[in-house]
Amino acid sequence: MKRANTIIILFGLVSLFADITYESARSILGPYIGILGGSIALAGIAGGLGEMIAYSLRTITGYIADKFKSYWFFTILGYIIGLFSIPIMGFCQSATQVFILSQTERLGKALRNPSRDYLISTVSTKYGRSFALHEAIDQIGAVIGPILVAIIVSYAGYSAALKLMIIPTTISILLLIATKKIYSDEMKKFSDDKTIVPKTQSENQNNKDKLKTYITFAFLTNLGFINFQIISFHFKSSGLSDFWIPIAYAIAMLVDSITAIPFGILFDRKPILTLSFIPIFGFASSFSLLNPVSIIFWGAYMGLSESILKSGLAKISRKATSFGILHFSSGISSLISSVIFSKIYDFGINWIILFSLITQALSLFVLIKNLERFK
Repeated sequence: MKRANTIIILFGLVSLFADITYESARSILGPYIGILGGSIALAGIAGGLGEMIAYSLRTITGYIADKFKSYWFFTILGYIIGLFSIPIMGFCQSATQVFILSQTERLGKALRNPSRDYLISTVSTKYGRSFALHEAIDQIGAVIGPILVAIIVSYAGYSAALKLMIIPTTISILLLIATKKIYSDEMKKFSDDKTIVPKTQSENQNNKDKLKTYITFAFLTNLGFINFQIISFHFKSSGLSDFWIPIAYAIAMLVDSITAIPFGILFDRKPILTLSFIPIFGFASSFSLLNPVSIIFWGAYMGLSESILKSGLAKISRKATSFGILHFSSGISSLISSVIFSKIYDFGINWIILFSLITQALSLFVLIKNLERFK
């Protein structure tokens, strides 16, 4: 497709402004809940349950989108519901209200992501580069947002910072409408070119086995990954200032953006090698609780998991339903890990690191044991 890169870039810009909105909120969610009287358990569950909602429902939304070919409907609805939840947080008076809206924002991701990923895959010939390009542009917003919110929080407080997110929210929705127009025009123009829009492969038994193994790998990797809500709560408890907590998140997102494209290119050449880096960086990121510098590894893991995991799946099964299943497993593992990490936090950070080591080692073992399936 002649304008494939343009469409992927536009999707990236939509996500960029969306990330300014919800990554700003994510970078301060832990401390904001604490300030409003919430506990570390509530902060941890906000992240874990939110991820479960964001990921687990994608199996359903992906299946419905495939069945009714309603990819754009779910994409647009998801962005509207998810993004507008953030400015409303600025009006909240209790940690419970913030908790509820944080779950609403994640619901928006559940609605939109399987369909959006499918739409990106339909204009892709090299999955690694396409998803990595989208991720790299996406994460620019994840860098800008936390820095912006750090400045606003320092001068006007948490509430004002969240309310001002109405601006990037509006820009994101307008860009999404423009992207749909260009995408629709191009798909009509090239609808008869089968090399441009390949048909989805049938799910034979071999592909089903590959999919199950791949989902197991992704589940274990995410199970050993600590979410930023717990890390930010720990930073706050350790005396790190309100300004530097979102800055630390912005640094991680910058690393995410920088690492996405080179790893995407590497994936197209050496997929197994690239996938093996995911559990390695996942384990290294747990050291963020001992040394904030390790937030760099946390960001590298995000760059890999958000682009390479999708790319690997696209080589096995390119359906919105399959993307939904991948996200469902990630959501369940995220909820379980957040509960486990928040429970063992009081026993010492070393226990968190040990749990991460065990789960990431198991993930790497599953990948290595099944090399032949993914060649």
